[in-house]
Amino acid sequence: ERVRTRSRALKRLVAMVQSWGPLAEVAVLHANAEDLARELAAMLEGLAPYPEIMVEPAGLALTTHLGLGAVGVCAVQAGEAM
Repeated sequence: ERVRTRSRALKRLVAMVQSWGPLAEVAVLHANAEDLARELAAMLEGLAPYPEIMVEPAGLALTTHLGLGAVGVCAVQAGEAM
């Protein structure tokens, strides 16, 4: 499946996260793309029991490999040790 637009990419990412099952925590990481990360976080609201999804900058290693403008999701499934 090729995802060629930003909106389709975000929808696909949300669908992937939903497929992970019940979640205890969710965070969105970004590489100099805070606005896009906040948009993604808004789309993910309600997938974890916390009222707000954390939005944080990705570390230098991830940013170097992914490039500026990248976003991603980190999650802990419900019932897993933290």
